[in-house]
Amino acid sequence: MIGLILGGAAGRQIAWGDTSKTNIVFVGNSIVVGDGVGYNTALTWPTRLALQAPINGAMAIPNLGHDGWDIPTLDGAGDTSARFVEGKTNIMFFYEGTNSLKGGTRSPATTFSQLTTYIANRRAEHDWKIILISTIPFIEGATDAVSITQNNNVDAFNALMAAQYRAIGAVGYIDVRAGAPWGAMPDYTRASFEAYCTSLFLADFTHPNVAGTQLLADLAAPKLSAIRVR
Repeated sequence: MIGLILGGAAGRQIAWGDTSKTNIVFVGNSIVVGDGVGYNTALTWPTRLALQAPINGAMAIPNLGHDGWDIPTLDGAGDTSARFVEGKTNIMFFYEGTNSLKGGTRSPATTFSQLTTYIANRRAEHDWKIILISTIPFIEGATDAVSITQNNNVDAFNALMAAQYRAIGAVGYIDVRAGAPWGAMPDYTRASFEAYCTSLFLADFTHPNVAGTQLLADLAAPKLSAIRVR
């Protein structure tokens, strides 16, 4: 799967750098809130994304990331409604799969069902334009066998989002794995993580470091202009 996945009739372009027309929030897990960069706001993925074209620093992106939260927990947080601004195009970036799939106790299908519910609830709340982002590989298990199972589930969850994001009410899906070092890993063993991304782009086996949050922003930003909304 490469880059941004569109699919469906064209709508209008988002005025990304116009604060009079557009409002943005970024919802997610510890990768969003900045666990791997010491919770330094200036180094987080949302902050770095806001500095790049097409936003070009015209607005900040409120960071609604939470350590360790899965999709149902994010769904019950109640912290998005107050961020909606009437009269603007309200964009919500959503990134979570890591905690929901961790340990292999929840299947990709179940996680996708929970995501479907999350989107339905936000859309019932307000007219959010939701953009989903692919989950990057991670290691949370003690053995290679656990890691391989977890990340096969990540791949399956990403495939469901890519194929069905519009059907479940999102307006876009951005793949931040294509072209990244972790996309070239031959398998999901610890040796592969060490060779391709840990220490270079990850602070541990899960959370992006300073170079990693910049890489995620670099991968996502060029795909924003192609997203259309209605």
